Amino acid sequence: MKNSEYREKKRIIKVVESADVIVAGGGPAGIAAAVSASREGANVILIEKNGFLTGAHASSHVGTFCGVFYIVNDKIELLVRGFTETILNELRKVGALNEPFRFGKTAVVTYDPLWFKQISEDKVLNSGSSLIYHSRIVDVMIEDDKPCGVIIESKSGREGIRGKIIIDATGDADIVAFAGGDYSKGDNGFLQYPSTNFRIANVNEEKASELSFKDIQEIMKKAVNRKEIDLPRTDGFLFKTPRYGERVCNVTTVSKQGKIIDGTNKFDLTYAEIEGKRQARKYEKVFRKYLPGFENIFIEDTGETGIRETRIIEGMYKLKNQDVINAKKFNDAVVRSAWPIEQHSLDEVKMVWIGEGDFYEVPFRCLIPRNIENLLVAGRCVSAEQEAQSSVRVAAQCFAFGEAAGIASVMAIEQNTSPSKLNGEEIRRRLIQKNGNL
Repeated sequence: MKNSEYREKKRIIKVVESADVIVAGGGPAGIAAAVSASREGANVILIEKNGFLTGAHASSHVGTFCGVFYIVNDKIELLVRGFTETILNELRKVGALNEPFRFGKTAVVTYDPLWFKQISEDKVLNSGSSLIYHSRIVDVMIEDDKPCGVIIESKSGREGIRGKIIIDATGDADIVAFAGGDYSKGDNGFLQYPSTNFRIANVNEEKASELSFKDIQEIMKKAVNRKEIDLPRTDGFLFKTPRYGERVCNVTTVSKQGKIIDGTNKFDLTYAEIEGKRQARKYEKVFRKYLPGFENIFIEDTGETGIRETRIIEGMYKLKNQDVINAKKFNDAVVRSAWPIEQHSLDEVKMVWIGEGDFYEVPFRCLIPRNIENLLVAGRCVSAEQEAQSSVRVAAQCFAFGEAAGIASVMAIEQNTSPSKLNGEEIRRRLIQKNGNL
């Protein structure tokens, strides 16, 4: 390739802000981390690449809060409290939250994404945290072999922000990667397949009211078996939202002619965005033709490709697949979950359920990258084996990871130490004091 390299000019990066805690990423984990740390007295800056919070819940039309509930004596009960419960209550106040409903051996709940964005933004700002939108973190500042800040790029140029503790809530472990930390990507080359979720409107609720998830899946299977249309997946779900006549559709499986999509590769992501929208149109055609009450539906919008797995950090403890299956508990647990293993392969979604009335826990050590000081991780890139990650990556647990990381960041500053030196059982006690339900 001609001119395959270009030597960039050396430049001095101007440091424009400083904080006790830098939170990288404004999804559920980052929101909770910023609010939690700020309420503990820290000066916090949250940096987000988009112009809104909630991450994939807004950009990828996730549509549901998973991992919030469990089933006890055949009743839906709240399992994850703390910041998660706060968000649910705020959404409920403005009529932006549906009632939870059974989903296998657990339950889910749908919400209005615009209200979720606005409530999250208010929570962050009212906590005293500062927000920086439209800025992408492109590197980490290192002094004395320790992260001491981040470098961002925006329309304002390339700038530095100093911080005593950094919380990596990017979902892709970007900060850990920039800092030279250890991580894995996939299980022997296999990454879970992503989906392009989309929203449809104008459902006739009276005609559609009798349709179950199973009914819809059977209709899609029959259409494929008759070779009327080629659908990559027939075991997806159409979730009723708080808006009349609307569904959020989690039905697609995006691949490159069967090959995996690497969510850290710009070319794979570009392909996925194009392919995902094409798939959405195929499903729209099937829904209109075969689903009662869907004759006049239309796609309101497609989300960005919803990435389920990229980099996973190597932490001080790696949550094992068997920890999830066996509902293991830990003395330094900071998160609970009853969500199943939900592993998306090309041909199926593998679901391994936890027994009703039970749950597993995630220890604080999963949030601490090996061999890097001053850094915590919160969200779907915490240290876990692949099947375990497919369970622990959902919304309620990301909120809880963020809340724990926020508290831990302030404890580290108070004790003038690195998060890796903290007592996880003490963090657990603090979370319990704040109604963390641990």
